[in-house]
Amino acid sequence: MTTGFVPYLRLELRRDRIWWPLWAVIMIAMPAATVGTYETVYPTTAEQAAATGTVNANPSLRALYGPAFDLSNAGGFQAWRVLGFTCLLAGFVGGFTMLRHTRAEEEAGRAELLRAGMLGRHTALTTTAFSCLGWALAVALFTAGLLAAQGLSLSGSLITGLGAAGCLLFFAGVGAVAAQIFERVGPARGVVGATLGAAYLLRAIGDSNDRVGFLPWLSPIGWAQQARPYADERPLVLLLFVPTTAILFTVALLLESHRDLGAGVVQPRLGPATGDLSGLTGLIARLQRGSLISWLIGALVAGLALGAITSGLLALLKDSGSAVDILRRMGGGSSLIDVYFAAIIPIAAVVLSAHGVLALDVLSREEASGRAEQVLAAAVPRTRLLLGHLAWALLGAVALMVVFGAGLAGAYLLAGGDSSDVGSILATSLGALPAVWTMTGIAALGVGLGGRWGRLGLVVLGLLIALQWFGAVVSLPEAVLDISPFRHLPPVGGASAGDLVPLGLLVVIAALLTAAAVVLFSRRDVVPEG
Repeated sequence: MTTGFVPYLRLELRRDRIWWPLWAVIMIAMPAATVGTYETVYPTTAEQAAATGTVNANPSLRALYGPAFDLSNAGGFQAWRVLGFTCLLAGFVGGFTMLRHTRAEEEAGRAELLRAGMLGRHTALTTTAFSCLGWALAVALFTAGLLAAQGLSLSGSLITGLGAAGCLLFFAGVGAVAAQIFERVGPARGVVGATLGAAYLLRAIGDSNDRVGFLPWLSPIGWAQQARPYADERPLVLLLFVPTTAILFTVALLLESHRDLGAGVVQPRLGPATGDLSGLTGLIARLQRGSLISWLIGALVAGLALGAITSGLLALLKDSGSAVDILRRMGGGSSLIDVYFAAIIPIAAVVLSAHGVLALDVLSREEASGRAEQVLAAAVPRTRLLLGHLAWALLGAVALMVVFGAGLAGAYLLAGGDSSDVGSILATSLGALPAVWTMTGIAALGVGLGGRWGRLGLVVLGLLIALQWFGAVVSLPEAVLDISPFRHLPPVGGASAGDLVPLGLLVVIAALLTAAAVVLFSRRDVVPEG
């Protein structure tokens, strides 16, 4: 049932030679880079001693980052500040990697070709699980090594690394089960994303409200944090990952044993196609609308959450000039509230720009599977096919930033914020659109080039997320930070004419990238993979 394990493992490692190292470096660097900022945020012994009580007295901070178990040392600070986000990222990588090598391969038809030769029924699933295990251990060991090299305790460093590794494997298991349920990779990715969001929300709600304090124990992210690295360490909590992950993979193997190749447990709806599929516009809408709806819900939830914690977070930042300086480097601004929104809106924008990248990845997958070739055979111009997907990516960005800005401003008002700030919050959210469109243009250029370049948008997006989140924290030079288009957004609280010049340049760059993508796509061959 696992015939061809070794050759398929070599194939996977070759295909992932950029994907895995890129994300692994980000996951390893996040905790290590945060350690160096500890004395910047809390420069005095008195501030370090009081930090734990100050943070835990603030439900907003507990919801955002988790409980602070011991902020009197740099290790406890990094565990509080980034362990939850590292686990979230690890879960994303593990779940999406599993889908990339299982359901996506079946959907594209390549799995059928391989199964006809040397591969057994469970080879793809078990090989991907083994690959995830190897990379998870590598992330754990390198994370622990870098933290210990900075003078932190080895036990706490190992707990930190193993917590992230556990989340990676757990969500790889979620991806393995989702791959068996659906015939298409899109809904399976939605399940992984929804499970990640639910895990974070369960932890956030439980950590911010003592009456439901049991909820973090229902979340794998909560398990990693409840192991309490660098505090009163409880490494046995990490054993929760073992049976739960084993159960997920066992269920996935059982489901795979009882379904046909290419099929899913959930069968597609029977009956004739509806009228909205009679043209290209309806077809593209069917491919794109589910993803956009999911992203809109996520943008609204994120905006509401970030707006609701404003008052509590600002009360803490008021006493930490160093933290304000870091936020100012991330976004700018003059008043404290402007500094906060100028820091979080670019971060949200770079994350939401992933929708445009993934919207264009739909076209790449359609091409790889051969379905795009069939559409083009029906006298559909290539430019119209690409522009149809581009329209969903570009207009979807507008909808996402409007929804995020409205949620952010609305929750800020409900938390007691000044109504005069609402206009600037919405304006800054919309001002991020040229940067988001530039990211979409980069992804479109990759699709226009075709082949391996189709993943250009995902690679650039990963680099920009790392740069936006941690560039200012680790004190990278301004010239390096300015590479990101999300560094050139208008300031919160009013923009001068000079502040709008970078936005105009970004619009021009986005237009040029899009035009180049259309020209390249219209002139190259559409070649299915396999």
